[in-house]
Amino acid sequence: MYMYQTIDGQEVERSISEYPYSYTRFCIYKNGWKPGDKVVWSDRLENEPGYSNEIKEEILGAGNRYSSKDPKDIEKFLSKIFGYEIKLTGIEQECNAMNGYPYWLFYYRKK
Repeated sequence: MYMYQTIDGQEVERSISEYPYSYTRFCIYKNGWKPGDKVVWSDRLENEPGYSNEIKEEILGAGNRYSSKDPKDIEKFLSKIFGYEIKLTGIEQECNAMNGYPYWLFYYRKK
């Protein structure tokens, strides 16, 4: 686990344990990430043309806490909504400074 580092290995300035509502993003999954991989934010997935709640619930189940979802399922879900197969190369969790809620950054590349 990369709990107190960003995906590129930098130490975080504000940890989730010390700043639960204003922490710096940190890596929770890394699988071959490279600079230049594409990224999509979890709170913007509903804007993707292939997105539907039915697809999300079919693959990931209920809820929007992606830190509890299996990365392979997230990869399958993103492939389905994008309309092409992707490799999920990393996940970072970040905090919305306006409301303290988490969101996730999914790094990927086309297979």
